[in-house]
Amino acid sequence: MNTYYSAIYISKAIIPVTDIVINDILTKSRSNNQQKGITGYLYYEDGYFMQYIEADKADTLDKLIAVLEKDRRHQIVNCFNTSHTGNKRFFDWSMGQIDKNQLINLNLEQQIINYMKWLKGLHQSIDVNSSKICSMVDLLSSHKEILQLL
Repeated sequence: MNTYYSAIYISKAIIPVTDIVINDILTKSRSNNQQKGITGYLYYEDGYFMQYIEADKADTLDKLIAVLEKDRRHQIVNCFNTSHTGNKRFFDWSMGQIDKNQLINLNLEQQIINYMKWLKGLHQSIDVNSSKICSMVDLLSSHKEILQLL
């Protein structure tokens, strides 16, 4: 079995986010991530980003998170890292994009964002509840073929 490392975070946009900003993020992410073996997806709604990223090495993920923390376009609200055994969830997405229109029926991203905000408000460690969040991400990954068709 392979081990891989993942992180999921939510962040609040500091600048106005337009389609141009999102496309710039995706273009640069896809190029950089492909070179480094990072996969995942980006979601944006109502002033908040949520990103799920995964890599084969913990230090690769740690370096990316350090870069994301310095990005002046947003401020990270909550983030957690974990490791998994098995296959990557989004192994063929160097940086997929999921938008609100694709998730009207699933609405998983908003549930994850709300859950992470709620935990932050309670000052609880996200790691205690990470299995719930990972279950939601697993559910989303099982629907990715449907999302690619939309």
